[in-house]
Amino acid sequence: MDRLYNFCRSPIILTLVIYLLLAQYLFLKGSFEIYRFSEQKYIYEYGVLISKGLVYFAFILSFLSPLLIWLKTKREFKENKTIIIIAFIPALYFSLLYILSI
Repeated sequence: MDRLYNFCRSPIILTLVIYLLLAQYLFLKGSFEIYRFSEQKYIYEYGVLISKGLVYFAFILSFLSPLLIWLKTKREFKENKTIIIIAFIPALYFSLLYILSI
C-alpha cells in the first residue's frame, strides 16, 4: 500500500494525470455528441458537465502541483524543475487567459 501511495505522489505521475485530465475533454466531448439531440439528452448534459469538471480539477491540480511536489521531495526539488514547469503550464495558460479577458 505504501508503494502505491508513493507511486501516485511521484512528480511524473502527477504531471501525467494533469495532462490526461485535460486531454479527456477533447475525446469525451466528441463521444457525447451522438446523444445531443436524442431522447437520452441527459447523457450528453451530464457527460459534458463531468468532463468540464475534470478539466477544472486539472487546472486546480496544476496550480497546486509545485506545492505538492515540494512537499513530497524537499531535498530533490531542484532536480524536478523541468517537471514542475511542465506541470505548471496549464495553470499559467489559464491565468494568462483570465488576465487577458479582463
